[in-house]
Amino acid sequence: MPTERFLRLPKEKIEAIRIAAAKEFMRVPLEEASINRIVHDADISRGSFYTYFEDKQDLLKWLIYAQAEQHFNNYIERLRENGGDLWDMLESVFDRGMDLMERAGLINIFQNLIKSAKFMDIFRGDPESDPQVCRENQRFMKLLYENINQDKAPISREALNELIEMHMVVFIMSIKRFFRDGEAREEASEYYKRHIHMLHYGICAYRSDSREEEQR
Repeated sequence: MPTERFLRLPKEKIEAIRIAAAKEFMRVPLEEASINRIVHDADISRGSFYTYFEDKQDLLKWLIYAQAEQHFNNYIERLRENGGDLWDMLESVFDRGMDLMERAGLINIFQNLIKSAKFMDIFRGDPESDPQVCRENQRFMKLLYENINQDKAPISREALNELIEMHMVVFIMSIKRFFRDGEAREEASEYYKRHIHMLHYGICAYRSDSREEEQR
């Protein structure tokens, strides 16, 4: 993640670096991205780049995480809209996340990112290398838990942590179907919701419901 020196830059310079980075990561996957192109377009020196970021993966992570807070805010906003209904919130996450990516101009970046072997590293918070990310994740989980209506979905803090981990696997598999496999957004969304339904009711209950719908 960016250094304090980067965070102290004027807003215009930070925005210039963001635009240059987005342009390059939209052009090619992470492994093929050129730092020389980025620093040229941002009008900074290569030496300055390395005082701001560890490497281009660090830069890409910052670019993604700049929107991650809003993505996580979507979870909390939905809970506050629906009276703390955990399962309704989880079912809405894929569509709200895709809408956010479109508004933020991240669609093309994700299309390239999904091809990268470093895809999972971008989203994995390491307590040693990314203590800030881990602190933010902990803050988010605490806020999430506080906004869940326990009458609608009684769940412990530990179980919630595990549920969110499983949900993230489904979320990532769903965006892979959209970005990597070329599946229509509606189909990827249905895939996501179907698996959230399985987490909610269990695979046997899901299969039973499916048979009843087919018989109708």
